[in-house]
Amino acid sequence: MRAYKEETIRRRDRGVSLLMVAVSLVVLLGFMALAIDLASLYVAHTEAQHAADAAALAGAKGIVDSGYLTLAPSPSDLLSILLASAFARNYAQNEAVAVARQNKIVGQQLPTGNISVTFPNGTPVPATPPLQPQVRVAVGPVAVPTFFGKIFGRSTVNISAIATAAAYNPSGSSGAPIAVTGLKPWVFGNLDPTSAAGTTSCSGANAGRLINPTTGAICRPGQTNLGGIVGKSFNLAQGNPSAAPARSKFYILQTSGTTIAPSCAAGDSYSQALAGTNTTRVQTATTATVSLTLSSGANGALTENATRCLIHATGNGLGNGQDSMFLNFGFLGFNLWPLGGSNNPIPGANNNAISRSDSIITVPIYNDNSTPLCAVPGCTGTQNVTIIGFLQLFINNTTTPTGTVNVTVMNVVGSPSATGTPVVAPSGSPIPVRLIQ
Repeated sequence: MRAYKEETIRRRDRGVSLLMVAVSLVVLLGFMALAIDLASLYVAHTEAQHAADAAALAGAKGIVDSGYLTLAPSPSDLLSILLASAFARNYAQNEAVAVARQNKIVGQQLPTGNISVTFPNGTPVPATPPLQPQVRVAVGPVAVPTFFGKIFGRSTVNISAIATAAAYNPSGSSGAPIAVTGLKPWVFGNLDPTSAAGTTSCSGANAGRLINPTTGAICRPGQTNLGGIVGKSFNLAQGNPSAAPARSKFYILQTSGTTIAPSCAAGDSYSQALAGTNTTRVQTATTATVSLTLSSGANGALTENATRCLIHATGNGLGNGQDSMFLNFGFLGFNLWPLGGSNNPIPGANNNAISRSDSIITVPIYNDNSTPLCAVPGCTGTQNVTIIGFLQLFINNTTTPTGTVNVTVMNVVGSPSATGTPVVAPSGSPIPVRLIQ
């Protein structure tokens, strides 16, 4: 009897294992489907976030490139600041949208209507240009198809992403950040090389100074079409340290750090530092050392040869293989863009817009106090000077007489001679923009 009951139980339990396996497979397949869809959505969201990040950075760089940050802190011409603000907004938005559309999400190009560009801190605005303008880019929603979610009635899931970038000004001054990585062994007196004014004041359209040494403010900020210094070109050459400081003249800094220079540079320390990269650091609100010995000598040939070596030029004048400066004029202003020359070492750079150039240099500005560096002609030794800012220049070409260099002003940044946030070179980035959210 007992054997009969056990046999009956076994017969009744037949197929239970198969049923459990079938149910388990359904559950397992469900989890697998969920995992596949979640992975797909994660990849899509990552792509969307990358698109937003890149677009926000491009928008912030667009504001810097528009020249908006180099406007005067207290503009007297409200119409000019309004036009510049509108130009900066439009330029930043176009740059952000263009970059966002270059990024695909699950193989789809973002429609323009799915890209939103805003300025969370109200920048640009018709008022004092802020030091850290922000650009926020939102992409989406983008409908991402599911693989197995259709079983549960979800054929698509919307994906969105947001990123915010800011143009970071480490100097604490009213001007835009300056490229301090191309520091060269030249130092300027605090005289505006593009002004013919006899005065050494820092006010008005004919301001004779570059920087207010007390406040660190730029005397003529902004673009040339708005009365500023950015975009102005001039010739510069070596000055005489025993004479009063003169416009468009430089003196030679004494370098002490390690120098790496190309083979086309001469073997002397001045040529090596001018044509190559030197690690000597210069900081505002501190002193730098001028070599009176070198500054008193005739170094025109060395300056010409080292400058040609630096910019990859084969001779005097334009069109000798060096990079060139392209002023991209728009209705409300212009942008400064370097174009690669035929001798540019970057493959494919020739005649194309480039983001860096060996022709872009940084030169310290010292507080000259309208006095000579030394009192005796042909003086030797060294002289310490107080650095109050930096001038960023684009070298267009060498010209005559020997040792004369034609340059275009790209930027200027200042810091008070005794107080304020110091600016250190070489360090930093040409156009510091960063993601903040």
